[in-house]
Amino acid sequence: MDNKIFKDNKTEAPFSHYLMLYKQLEPRETANRCGVEFDEQSRSFRIRIMGAAYLVSFPDFSVQRDNDDVNHDNYNVQNPSLKILLIRYLLEGNNLPSTGKFLSYHEMPWGEVYYSNFYGRCIQRLVRMFGKTPEKFRDVMTNMGAEESAAGDFSYIFEFINNLQIKLVLWQGDEEFSASAQILFSDNFSLAFTAEDMAVVGDVSLDFLKVVANRLERKEPEEHEHPEGHEHHEEHKHHEEHKHHEEHKHHHKNTKAVLNRLSRAIGHMEAIKKMVEDGRDCSEVLIQLSAVKSALNNTGKVILQDHIENCIVDAVESGDKSAIEELNFAIDRFIK
Repeated sequence: MDNKIFKDNKTEAPFSHYLMLYKQLEPRETANRCGVEFDEQSRSFRIRIMGAAYLVSFPDFSVQRDNDDVNHDNYNVQNPSLKILLIRYLLEGNNLPSTGKFLSYHEMPWGEVYYSNFYGRCIQRLVRMFGKTPEKFRDVMTNMGAEESAAGDFSYIFEFINNLQIKLVLWQGDEEFSASAQILFSDNFSLAFTAEDMAVVGDVSLDFLKVVANRLERKEPEEHEHPEGHEHHEEHKHHEEHKHHEEHKHHHKNTKAVLNRLSRAIGHMEAIKKMVEDGRDCSEVLIQLSAVKSALNNTGKVILQDHIENCIVDAVESGDKSAIEELNFAIDRFIK
């Protein structure tokens, strides 16, 4: 792709250049390469953009909602950044199946070069938007029809463009760390967009989330109502039965909390590594290392508490002295 031109993507000149190339496309080859439909009658590509279908006309490149699609209509597709992404995708993108893996921006080709920009422009923006209100993040992603994922405190997967998925992960802040986030891309993304384009993808996606969040804020609060009292009672009854069933298992109740703490510590260590690579001041690095050390110690305390409340209680009741000896040994190693 012509990255020199793309760096001036805020002006009209690059779009005019792409439009000239777009008019020369062979539409059926483009549709096959990009994994989209091309309707001969309307002379339009049909593309899914963040959950809704749009028609992109050929050869004049106008973008409008597909009237046959009944999904949400939350975003202005005339956004210049999105239009340039779309036309560049149709010009040079490839849409191949994903293996199911998600990669960080840092792992993408040339991602290391532009990571600092992406981190401040997208990841930190996600934290600013939802770090203090994770329930709003959950509501926005649910409204978008995103798929919940088992990562962080809150994590969701949604489709950006046909078969190209993004995973947003959010960790709530605690006494050790402030809130943090991660943005991951399906492993077929790099075949469709360059690293520079993917930073714009992050921007456009967060713009979309902001539009949805604003719309939800304007709505009357309808959630959390229980018009059917019996159903509400049955829900709690099921919860109590499930809880009662789990109490008879050898279960560590804080496993998710421990995993989240470790994930935040790993993310923090990656940031410290980047600080060292960037030649940041040694005192700053030591302060951040101290924070990670404190976080790991506190994580160990949570594990120890879980162990005592579950494993050791069971061991005492069953007369298992070896478990108590192992605990004493583990505590001795932990406090050294």
